[in-house]
Amino acid sequence: MLNFLLEPFSQVYIQRSLIEMTLLGILCGVVSIYVVLRGVAFLANALSHSIFPGIVIALLLGGNLFWGGLVAGLVVVVSISLVENNEKVSESTAIGVLYIGAFGLGIVLVSGIKQAGTSGIEHFLFGQLFGVGWGDVLNTLLISLLVLLVIFLMRKELLLTSFDETTARAMGLPVRRIKLGFLVLVALTVVTGLPAVGNILMIALVITPGATARLLTYRLLPMMFIAVGVVILASVIGVLVSYYLGLTPGACVVVALTGLFLLALGYNTLKNALNVPALAASSQKQPTN
Repeated sequence: MLNFLLEPFSQVYIQRSLIEMTLLGILCGVVSIYVVLRGVAFLANALSHSIFPGIVIALLLGGNLFWGGLVAGLVVVVSISLVENNEKVSESTAIGVLYIGAFGLGIVLVSGIKQAGTSGIEHFLFGQLFGVGWGDVLNTLLISLLVLLVIFLMRKELLLTSFDETTARAMGLPVRRIKLGFLVLVALTVVTGLPAVGNILMIALVITPGATARLLTYRLLPMMFIAVGVVILASVIGVLVSYYLGLTPGACVVVALTGLFLLALGYNTLKNALNVPALAASSQKQPTN
């Protein structure tokens, strides 16, 4: 029985997949905490879809899909920031309009792929976890180090602007620039995970871990550890299920991740129903260091 369970870990492509998901788990676990705390889950969702036309254009031109997706994501982020300057257009409206517009453009461009006889777009929609190479792993490592370093340097500003923008402005913090900078980090995170889980399933990795951890604690550092652990656990479960049943690995990871969220939700609900102060207070308190 033990040999049966350990068999997948002897495969090089499984080892590579788990290393990739561990790196993504660390990156997405931390980023998702701030996505949830700042209440920008809808925007993270929009970014994941908005990079679609960039991927398609890069595929048509024979360019690097990573840079194509990143440029598209940055264009949408900056566009949303500029549109928000108009008082008659709310943030949610700006996101909705630009997100749908970008995704629609991607769909239009897909016809160009079909006419050109180009293939491979489905891999970046749904991912190809078992097909990631060491180059993808190295790219994820470098981007993760960059994003996590910036978050570490901006941790106090990010936390303050997540809960009290008025006080942050009174202290002289550049709230708008901090927000724009964080959205750039989210765009980088989303594009980094494309080879493994695709831009559609990547939405779950930048939202669900933070939402799960938020149900279990209100302290920032434990929240990050829980979020990272949740992604890694879901990755191991998803990879094993995919290996033995022949299912899509990225989708299996996301389903496992959702299952862990539902377990945390059930645990939180049960504890609150039994009037356990520790978790009941978590829904009322703001995260602290």
